[in-house]
Amino acid sequence: MKAKTSILANIILATILLTFISFVFMPGVQAKATRTPFTGRETFAPVGDPERAWVDDDGIQHVRGFPILGTFDGDLFSWSNDVVFGFNLDLATGDGNGFGTCDFDVTWGEDSGTFEGRFIAKIIGGVGGVFTVDFSGHGSGDFEGMKIMGTGTGSMTGPGTGWLEHEGIILNAHG
Repeated sequence: MKAKTSILANIILATILLTFISFVFMPGVQAKATRTPFTGRETFAPVGDPERAWVDDDGIQHVRGFPILGTFDGDLFSWSNDVVFGFNLDLATGDGNGFGTCDFDVTWGEDSGTFEGRFIAKIIGGVGGVFTVDFSGHGSGDFEGMKIMGTGTGSMTGPGTGWLEHEGIILNAHG
């Protein structure tokens, strides 16, 4: 009985080792992830009123649930970006921070789909000043399994309106 158990244990161990070796050392078994860089310009404007807005006793304006639509034209693809924006802005300096959700409806060659994600923003100098964002999102549709990440720098030209020059990458784990 002991010999049969030892033989069975050796067979199981050999099977596990051969499976591991085939994944690690055989070329072409695993797809290599790709990183595709992109650049482009987005313009944005409000498409409705904020859900809430108030100014606190320290002169900080708080805005929540501000719907904004962005349109991106880039070197590889275009998108329409539905944003729900929130921000806190010091009315004395025009400096503040922002945050929110974004849904990029992307057309890239023959492919189309959505990247859903989040962003953070920094506002320096209010309207006419510098506006920066960092964003990321996960794909669906033709972009299932992909991730978009990027930054943007631009300016706000009015309440909820402005432009951003973007650069970023799309990660495709499937190669």
